[in-house]
Amino acid sequence: MAFQLVAGHIGKEYGAKWLILGSAAINAIAFCLIPAAASIGGATGVIICRLVQGAAQGSFTPLTACIGGAWVPAEERARMGYIGTIAYLVPSIEYYR
Repeated sequence: MAFQLVAGHIGKEYGAKWLILGSAAINAIAFCLIPAAASIGGATGVIICRLVQGAAQGSFTPLTACIGGAWVPAEERARMGYIGTIAYLVPSIEYYR
C-alpha cells in the first residue's frame, strides 16, 4: 500500500510514463534473477526477489490510473474507470465459472 501511495503522488507530479517503465524493468530484472537467487540463497533469495517484484508491481495500478486520467476526457472518466474495473475482474470470474 505504501508503494501505491508514493507512486501515485510521484506519477501525478512528474509523469507516470517513465515511472511505470522503470517499475516494469525492475519487475523483469527481479524475475530473471530468481533462478540465480535460488541457487545462491535458496528460499531466502527467492523471497527477496519476490518482495522486489511486489514492490515494483505495487506502482502499476496508481500509475495506470494517472495515465488514464491524462488521456480520458473529464466527462468520460467515470465510465472508463468502470470499464477498466470490469475488464480487470472478468478473467477472474471466467476462471471460476
